Amino acid sequence: MRDLAADGGQVLFVGTKKQAQESIAEEAKRCGMHYINQRWLGGFLTNFVTIQKRIQRLNDLNERKERGDFATMPKKDAQRLEDELTHLDRYFAGVRELKRPPTALFIVDPHREHIAVDEARRLEIPVAAMVDTNCDPDLIDVIIPANDDAIRAVKLICQKMADAIIEGRQQFDASRKEASPEDMGYAPSTTPEQYEGGLGIPRAKRTPRVYEPEEDEEFPIGKQRYEDATEEVEVATEKKEGE
Repeated sequence: MRDLAADGGQVLFVGTKKQAQESIAEEAKRCGMHYINQRWLGGFLTNFVTIQKRIQRLNDLNERKERGDFATMPKKDAQRLEDELTHLDRYFAGVRELKRPPTALFIVDPHREHIAVDEARRLEIPVAAMVDTNCDPDLIDVIIPANDDAIRAVKLICQKMADAIIEGRQQFDASRKEASPEDMGYAPSTTPEQYEGGLGIPRAKRTPRVYEPEEDEEFPIGKQRYEDATEEVEVATEKKEGE
């Protein structure tokens, strides 16, 4: 999990049994990840487009409530929207910021959450789970042998997972700060030594170029035009004096 978080991955904590609900929500929030501690909705991963619409509906209702729109509505309509908001918040409160399917799942009791395991395997999403004696370890990528019915054991494992993710996120943030423009896909920086004549250097720092005609050049730039104009003026002056 530390390496996955160091690469910028997103982990979804899943645990809907009573012994795990509180620890799942608390530790997922602490490490800045997403969680589901109520009923797993079928198709959450395999039909993520539809799930995103419900999440967006939840966010829209929250925004309307914060703006005070509910207070200006008839009581019946406001109560209907309030009930819908409560229902959506119960199931999607922990995934409100989830914009794409998670990179990995951490599950407490994969026997109970077998639908989540099946969907993750179908999409080839790695699964780390607390595996008790009633679980099939062949379905899990990272096996953590533990008693998933003990509240203390669940809390301890969730804490360790959150600590590993926090450490990985710190490495990820540090690598982004230390990344050079070339590593981030920008054009390489230029130096005066790399380009002859100052090309690629900011305009304010370039050496000004002054045109200097060659000695054997018969008509330097501007000279012929100046002589032609002078001759035209002289002809016009003589013509005017003759009149």
